[in-house]
Amino acid sequence: MVNQRKQDPGNNPSRTGGGSDRDPADHSRGSGGSSWRKLAFWSLVLLCLLLLGYSALASVAYWRLERESTARIAHLEKEVDTRERQMNRMLRDRTGLEASLEEMERALKELRQRQSVADQRMTEFRELLIALRDLRDAGSLTVRIVDGRAVIALPFDILFASGSSKLSSRGEKAIRELTGVLSQLEKHRFQIEGHTDSDPIRKPGYTNWELASDRALVVLHTMVDAGMDYRRISAASFGPARPVEPNNTPARKARNRRIEIVLVPDLSVLPGAAEMEELLREMPATKSEREGKSD
Repeated sequence: MVNQRKQDPGNNPSRTGGGSDRDPADHSRGSGGSSWRKLAFWSLVLLCLLLLGYSALASVAYWRLERESTARIAHLEKEVDTRERQMNRMLRDRTGLEASLEEMERALKELRQRQSVADQRMTEFRELLIALRDLRDAGSLTVRIVDGRAVIALPFDILFASGSSKLSSRGEKAIRELTGVLSQLEKHRFQIEGHTDSDPIRKPGYTNWELASDRALVVLHTMVDAGMDYRRISAASFGPARPVEPNNTPARKARNRRIEIVLVPDLSVLPGAAEMEELLREMPATKSEREGKSD
C-alpha cells in the first residue's frame, strides 16, 4: 500500500500568500475582454475611416455632379435662348408672310371686283350696241366712248336750229324712236348732255349754258313723254366747255353743237366705293348733318 501524505493546509499554494489568488479562468476571461475592447476600438476607428472616406467620395461626387449640372443648365439655358430667338424670328417671318398673304388676297379680291365690273360694263355696252344696230345702220345716230362712258350722239342738224331750243319735227321723231329702244334696257340709266359752240348768244342774261340746258331738258321731256321712266334719266348742261373740235370754222362749230345721251355707269360697284362709304361713316358728323338727322 502506498502511503498517502496528508497535505497540510498550510502547504496548499492556493491558500498561501506566496501563490496567486486569481483563478486561471478569471485570467483567461480578463485577457479575452481586453482583446474584445481592442477589436471594438479598431473596428470603430475603421468605421470612422470608412465614413470619412465615403464622405470625401460623396463630396467629390457631389462637386462633380454640381459642376456638370451647372454646365448642363448653362447649356440648356443657351439652347432655350437660341430656340426662343428662332421661334421669335419664325413668328416675325410668319407674321410678315401672313401680312403678305392678306395683302395678296386683298389685291386679288380687288382685281376680281374690277374684272367683274369690267365684265358687267362690257355686257351693258354689248346690249346697247345690239339694241341700236338698226338706228346706227340707218345713220340716225353714232356711238362713241368718251372718258370711259358710252355716248350716243344724234345728228344735231335734225334736232335744233342754231341758237334755238325748239325741237324740230324730225328731231322729235328721232328722239321718240330712240326712246323706244332705250326704254327696253331697264337696268340702265341715261343722262342727256347739252353742248354748244363758243358763239355768244345775242340775248341779255342768256348764255350758251342756258341754251345747252334748255335743249337737254327739251330732249328729256320728249323721252319721258315717249315712255322713258323719269327715274332713269337726267339732264346736264356743259355749254361751250367741252368742244370736240376747235371753234375756228363753221363746220367745226356745227360739230360742237350737239346733244349726247350718256349711259351712266353704276359707281356703287366700283372698287373702293364701300371703303369710301365706311370712311365717311367713321368721320364725325358736321353740325348741319347732326341737325338734319335730328329733324
